[in-house]
Amino acid sequence: MSSMRALISLQLRTLLRPQVLRASPRFMRIQTAALSSAISDAIIQDHRELEKYYNEVINSIDHDH
Repeated sequence: MSSMRALISLQLRTLLRPQVLRASPRFMRIQTAALSSAISDAIIQDHRELEKYYNEVINSIDHDH
């Protein structure tokens, strides 16, 4: 009975112990690369929009535009 109690106690301690999630360095590099790519894509898109609006304003005949 004592060994059964010890086994159950060990299992309960394992289940109840707070788990610390640690990301592996490899995963962090992949995640950082993906985030950097998404940021770069957003900046490129933003610059294209700015260029489009700039060209509209510069090439407009309407002085109020």
